[in-house]
Amino acid sequence: MTGPAGRSTPIDVPTCTVVGTLSIDTVDGRHALIRAARNGDRAAVDDILARARDAAPLMWVAITDAVVVPVPPHTPGTSHHPLLQAVAREVALARRWHEAPDALRRLRPAPEGKAGGARAPVSEAGTLEWRRPHLGRVIVLVDDVVRTGATLRACATAIRRRGDRRQVVAIVLAATDGP
Repeated sequence: MTGPAGRSTPIDVPTCTVVGTLSIDTVDGRHALIRAARNGDRAAVDDILARARDAAPLMWVAITDAVVVPVPPHTPGTSHHPLLQAVAREVALARRWHEAPDALRRLRPAPEGKAGGARAPVSEAGTLEWRRPHLGRVIVLVDDVVRTGATLRACATAIRRRGDRRQVVAIVLAATDGP
């Protein structure tokens, strides 16, 4: 994973992180912050939004025209997580990029990284629907925690399957330091 400089990563989708890297074996302040924000703790949400706002000018500095899309939850029919929507909105506002909160949606359930086990991004891509927004020259996905990168790869695959050839990058709140 990378910081604001945005170098490519092993997950095949160039990624910037907002909060940093988490150890999968240790609960620390970053874990607590992400968990609290996911649960709607206002102070934690405000902390993450401030971090996203501060980091936004350093993310993908060469990209001037983009559309920001939150990664959908792993359960179909579930609305996007409010935290991801808020981060997507904050980054879009800070960078003057477009937002498309419903451009990517889940059609069928998909396994979550935290559940462990084998993940198949190509198969998972079949659980997603890309409603191609005609905004932005680059697609910026927003996710909370990346463990293996399978969901980001699945999202990028779903976008490609619909014939969209725009560059895909990602902003994640945190990444783990290993599988």
